[in-house]
Amino acid sequence: LWNYTDAGPSYLPWQVTPAVAAAPLDLDVDGELEWLVMDQTSTTIWRKSSSQWQKGKAHRHGVFEPSRLWVADLSGNGSPEIIISGRDGWVAMEPESGAEKSVGSGLVLSPLLVDLVSGPGLLLAEEQGLTFLPPGVGRFAFATLSLSGKNDSGQAMRSNASGLGTQMVARSAGRWQWLTTPMPALSVGQGMQPTAVGLNGEPNIASLTLDWSDGVYQSELDLDPGLHQISETQRQLASCPVLFQFDGKEFQFVTDVLGVGGLGFNTGFGQYGEARPRESVLLPTTADRDGQLRLLIAEPMEELAYVDHVSVTAVDFPTALEPILDERMATDGRQPSGEIFWSKSVLPPTQVIDSQGRDVTASVEQRDLVAAPLPALDHQLAGLLEHPQRLTLTFTKDLSELNDPLLIFDGWVEYGYSQTSFAAWQQDRQYDAVSLEIETVDANGRQWQSWRPSFGYPAGMPRSASMPLGQLPSGVRRIRLSTYQQIYFDRLAVAETTAAEGIIKTPVPLHSALVRHVGFPRRSNGPQMQPNYDFSQREPYWDTRYQRGQYTALGSALALLEKRDNALAIIGPGDGLELQFKTPLPTLKPGYSRRWWVQFHGWAKDMDLFTENGETVTPLPGDPLLNDEQNPPHAQALNAKYNTRFRSGR
Repeated sequence: LWNYTDAGPSYLPWQVTPAVAAAPLDLDVDGELEWLVMDQTSTTIWRKSSSQWQKGKAHRHGVFEPSRLWVADLSGNGSPEIIISGRDGWVAMEPESGAEKSVGSGLVLSPLLVDLVSGPGLLLAEEQGLTFLPPGVGRFAFATLSLSGKNDSGQAMRSNASGLGTQMVARSAGRWQWLTTPMPALSVGQGMQPTAVGLNGEPNIASLTLDWSDGVYQSELDLDPGLHQISETQRQLASCPVLFQFDGKEFQFVTDVLGVGGLGFNTGFGQYGEARPRESVLLPTTADRDGQLRLLIAEPMEELAYVDHVSVTAVDFPTALEPILDERMATDGRQPSGEIFWSKSVLPPTQVIDSQGRDVTASVEQRDLVAAPLPALDHQLAGLLEHPQRLTLTFTKDLSELNDPLLIFDGWVEYGYSQTSFAAWQQDRQYDAVSLEIETVDANGRQWQSWRPSFGYPAGMPRSASMPLGQLPSGVRRIRLSTYQQIYFDRLAVAETTAAEGIIKTPVPLHSALVRHVGFPRRSNGPQMQPNYDFSQREPYWDTRYQRGQYTALGSALALLEKRDNALAIIGPGDGLELQFKTPLPTLKPGYSRRWWVQFHGWAKDMDLFTENGETVTPLPGDPLLNDEQNPPHAQALNAKYNTRFRSGR
C-alpha cells in the first residue's frame, strides 16, 4: 500500500539540480541522513538545516562520463570513501573534502569482499578482461557483518531473510560509523555481500546497534576482526507497564496494567483504536504490614507510561463471598465499570470441548497458569490463529435461573502490534475479540444463537476478566466462546451475583511516589507464553530506544499522582514508579478476608512503526471526562515542573 505525499518546498532545490547518482550517508552519525549527489563533473554533500536542504561545496572528481557510485570504507579507518567509475577509469575520494585517495583505470564493477579481515578490494573490467584489485598493505583490520532477518510472528519479527534495509551504528573507542545493508550504491545491480566495518586500529567493534526493517532494535558487543553471522533477535517485546507488589522481602511480578489505555494503536489505514484510561486490579494482602502496600510500575520494554492517578482501597469481606472484578478489554462499546461484583455461587462447567473435539475441562477449572490448548498460530500475523478457537461449555444448571450472572474468563492474550494489525487490515482480516453464543431450546429443538458478538478479551498478561451475561432466555445450559485471537483461557465459569452485604471498604491514601531507574527485570515465558518477570535479576541497560521528549525527573512525583487531574508521571524504558500506600486498618473480623482494590488511571504508548506518534512523548494524553473543576489549571504547571528529564534515541 503506497501513500504519496508531496515533498513540499524544502525539496525545491533538488528539482533544479542536475545529477547522475545519489547515495545516503550519515557522516556525523547524528541520525539525520546527508545525501551525496554526483553530476558529470563533481560531487556535493547536501544537508538538511531546519526545514531546508542546503548544498555544500562541490568537489571535482575528474571521471569522464561517470555512471557508477559506491560508498565504502577502503582504508579501514572507519570513515567512508566514495568510489566513482566511468568510461576512462575510477577514483576514490574523501566525501567531505574531496581529497583523492586512489585512482585507477578500468571500469569498477563492484567493491568485492574476498578477505574478510582486510576489507574490500575492487572488481574491475579492463581490456584484458576481469581483474581483482586486492586490498593494499597498511590497511586497518575489518569486522565483517552478515545479517539474517527473521519472520517470527510470535516475536513480532518480520524482516527479510537477507536483512536488507537494516541500519547499523558501530562504535570503536569513541569513533562512530553509520552503516546500512546493502551498501549505498548506484550500479547495474546490488550484491549480497556482507558489510565490512573498518576498526581504525582498534581491537574490535565495542558496540553495534541494529535497526531491522521491521522496527526491532538489537545490540551486539565486542565484535573482533573477521566474519560475524548476526541473526535478528527480539530481546524485549512491547506490551504494557508491568506491575510488581512488594511481599516483605522483594518485589514480585503480578501482571501488566493499562493495556486498555494503549494510545495510537493502528487498526487500519488512518484508523486508531480508542484508549480507555481506567483499569482495576485485585491484589492479595499477604504482605499487609499495618496497612502498608508497596507497588512498582515498571517499564522493561520499548514504550512509555503516562500515570495520572492510582488509588487503593482495602476491602474486607465474608469468606463465603468471592470478589469478581468487572474488567476486560471491551470491544463492543459496553465498557466495564471496574467495580467489584460479589458471588456466593460460582458454577464451573462440567465439560469443556474445544474445536478439535478434545475435552479441555481440566485446563480451565482453576486459575493456575495452565490454559486450554490453542489451534496452530498464524505464521504471518502475531496474535492470530490459523483456525478459530472454539470452546463449548456445558453446565448442569439452567443459567437463566441465576441472579445477574457473570461470565468469568480469566487468562491472558498475546497482543498483535500496530504493524501486524495494519497488515491484517491489508489482508481484509481483523483481530476480532471473543464472541459468545448460547444454545437455546424451543419447539424446533436446540440451536445456537449469537448473544454477545466480539465482546472483548483479557487485556494483557494473566489477569481476571468478566462480563455480565444479561437476562438469558430459559433453558441455556451450553455456551460457546470463539475467537481468532491468540487468547489463553485459564479459568472459565459463570458466577451468580449477590448483594454486597457486610463489606468494609477503607481508602488507603498514597503516602509516597518515587521515580527511579530500576533497570530491566529478566523476562521468561512458559510453554503457553505465560510471562514472568524476575525483579531480583535485572540488567541496568537493554536493547531499547526512548521516545523523544520530556520524562518525569527522578525523585518524588507525589504531586503528579495525588488526584485525577491530567498531571502525569511519565516513565520510559528502565524506569520504575514506586508507590507506597499506608493507613491504619481495622482489625480483620473473624470469618473475613481482605484484598487490595487498586484503580489505575493512565495510558501507555509503544514505539511500533505504525503506532500514531510512536516516536515521541507528545502529544500528552488527557481524560476528556475531566471538566474544568476537576482539571485545575495547575495540572499544566505540574507537568512543566516535574517532566524535565529529556530522553531520546538509545
